[in-house]
Amino acid sequence: MDTDKTTLKKLSALVEKLREVQAQTYALAEEMQALLSGNPGIGDKMKQVEIAWQAAWSSRYHSDYVFNYTIDRAQEKRLLKSFTPAELQVRILNYIKSDDPFYVQRRHPFGVFVASVNSHAPAPAESFDLDAPIDCHHRPRCRTEQEHTKQRSAELRA
Repeated sequence: MDTDKTTLKKLSALVEKLREVQAQTYALAEEMQALLSGNPGIGDKMKQVEIAWQAAWSSRYHSDYVFNYTIDRAQEKRLLKSFTPAELQVRILNYIKSDDPFYVQRRHPFGVFVASVNSHAPAPAESFDLDAPIDCHHRPRCRTEQEHTKQRSAELRA
């Protein structure tokens, strides 16, 4: 009976490891596809974010921001899975401009930005439509599921 539990534990750990490797493989395939398509890779996107951060932060504090690359780069990659560099640049500016005492007292650290990135979104320029597809990231947003499906199909064919 103990052997079965031990084997089950080992298999569970191996399944988890396999999932991690599959996720890494998928990320590598996506990176290669982006480069083959002529799109910027993750390194270029990270550089854009760092340049935007440095420009915004140094304009407020009149010195260079010192990144902790071992921590900050992992956080940047995670942010870039959800946002484009342009979207992050807008949020960075909103964060650095904020006069919230919590941010000012700490001198707007990058880690706090990452933790509060959703609160620095720009004010919506368009009204929120409950019938619009939830997962739509197109600009302007698709108004219906049909429009979204048509747009997504055109992207996949391209």
